[in-house]
Formats: sequence, C-alpha cells, structure tokens
Amino acid sequence: MLSVTKSPTAAANTGTGATSWANVNNIFTSNNTYATATLDDPSPIDTSFLTAQNFGFSIPLNARVMGIEVLIEGLCSNANYDENYSAEVLINGLGVVDSFVFDLPTSEGIITLGSPNNLAGENWKGADFNTNDLFVRMKIELALVFDPSPTTYSIDHIQLRLYYELPSDLGHVF
Repeated sequence: MLSVTKSPTAAANTGTGATSWANVNNIFTSNNTYATATLDDPSPIDTSFLTAQNFGFSIPLNARVMGIEVLIEGLCSNANYDENYSAEVLINGLGVVDSFVFDLPTSEGIITLGSPNNLAGENWKGADFNTNDLFVRMKIELALVFDPSPTTYSIDHIQLRLYYELPSDLGHVF
C-alpha cells in the first residue's frame, strides 16, 4: 500500500460557532505558530469550524483509496473542561468517513485520526481526492466545565494522509 501526506494551502473559519479561530493560516506548517480559539464558561461555548483545504493531491486517477488519516498538531491550555472535539473529511460537502472524535493534550502533540483501512467499503478513486473541494474541518464544543478559567485551543498544523493501492497492487484492473 502507498501513502502520501499533504498540508493545506488555504484555511478559513466556516459554519456557525460563538468563537472564531484567529490566525487560521498558521495551520499550514509545523512551526509553533498557532491558529487559536479561546472558550470560557458560560459563553462562548463552541468554535466555528477551522477548515483546511487545497491539499494538492495528485494521486493516480485509477488508484483505489483505502484509508484516510487526519493529523492534528496542537494543544489546549486547560484540562479542566469536558470538551467535544470533532473533525471530518469532506469532498464536495459530503463526508468521506464518519466524523472523528478526539482530545487535545495540554502539551503540544500530534493526534492521528483514522487508519490505513477506514473507508468502510466505500469505493473512492484517486480522482475523487485530486480536487480543491477536499476539506478537513474541526470544531470544539464545551460539554461540562470543571474550572471556570478560559481555555485556549492552539492548532499548529493539520495534515491529511491518504493510503491507496494501484490496480496492479490489487491483483485486478478496474
């Protein structure tokens, strides 16, 4: 199985949410500069979507995509909240896999969501991912507060890794 990992070249705040992300273009590389959002109780209690796009994949058109991983590098300033973190991968507005649920550590780390074989029987081709309509977006919502201190969520880098096989690797031709 082959894989390729790409970083976005465009980012934006999208959707609804009480708090927008600041400095969204800081997610393009791992350089310890961050896109940030601060949540506090009683409000705001959620963020807009931090959306990454324009990954620039050029996978062979006849390749069969077998799995997807989203890599999120970041941290949060306070572990005394019960948050709902979610991330999803979309092509033309349609979900590629089920939404991922995750937690950010209080010291910078990389969270890997997904696996080399997580497409649940979908038949995605390389051509489906060679588009600027491929998005990764994440959102944070507070569920339960243990400490009234504000929490800042800091995202350093978002990457998307695709695992794929070529027709000769699969033992048959599409």
